[in-house]
Amino acid sequence: MFLGDYFDYGTKLKETLNTLINLDQNNVFLYGNHDWEFLQFLEKHGNSKSKRKEILNHFSIGEEHVYWLSRFLKFSYQTKSAFFSHSGVDDRLPLEKQTIQSLLSSSFRGNLDHVTNKLIIQGHLPMRKIKKMNNHWFLDTGCGQGGTLSALVYPEFKILNSKCSSKL
Repeated sequence: MFLGDYFDYGTKLKETLNTLINLDQNNVFLYGNHDWEFLQFLEKHGNSKSKRKEILNHFSIGEEHVYWLSRFLKFSYQTKSAFFSHSGVDDRLPLEKQTIQSLLSSSFRGNLDHVTNKLIIQGHLPMRKIKKMNNHWFLDTGCGQGGTLSALVYPEFKILNSKCSSKL
């Protein structure tokens, strides 16, 4: 499960996307707000071949990357016991009524027991370390901002951390 924002900090976007594309496609790849915003920008401003090429060249990526982003990413994923999205959920809405905006840009930092009994697992909000608030897990530990790269092995709940290269 990858929680999105492949577009964000760092200088190795193409390498990052190639790594994800080459992984087993049984993995689940979620949109982050930056990934979705890129596709929306490309759709709006890349309306001629030359402009589209200029935008892709700026990011040093190709059409194969756009294809993968637009075909293989999801806004959320859920199991019987957990709900995964880039930015968690809007705490005022039930899970089935979440919007694209809430799945990509929510900033709610509290307990979500009142929304669902499922675990809510998200990235989006950089924390110094993985944080758990009852059923709400925050996994973004700010790798692109000088923090660490973290992962949660689910359903075992084992936390993995790795130092990030300063040359992202």
